[in-house]
Amino acid sequence: MNKIEIIKKFNDIIASLLDQVSPLIGQKYLGYFKKLIKFNAPLPIKNFGPIALKHKNKIMEKDPEYFLSDNVFKSEIDNSCEEENKEYYLSEILHLKNIYLTVDDDSKENLWKIVQALVLLYEEYIKV
Repeated sequence: MNKIEIIKKFNDIIASLLDQVSPLIGQKYLGYFKKLIKFNAPLPIKNFGPIALKHKNKIMEKDPEYFLSDNVFKSEIDNSCEEENKEYYLSEILHLKNIYLTVDDDSKENLWKIVQALVLLYEEYIKV
């Protein structure tokens, strides 16, 4: 698979996830995401991948702390975000936490599979 195919798969998975959780978070995120990938398709995989790799063990072992602990991402946000964007990113993490806490066990399992697939696609992306 080449980089373009990986990016397309990655973005398709994210769009599908956003569509699935739209009853919980609304349609605006899916709309924003679709606009974003029209102008900069690689951006989602480039932003998600490096951070996710740092937490690969938690993701592959399905450690709930990945979703539930605010500290998992806090250091990345502190190190990589401009001050005015920190509050936005922290609120997005809380959204993810709320989704995880709201859904049933089958949906949690599906969420883990999705995040694991995204990690594996990123690993393939950096190899190509």
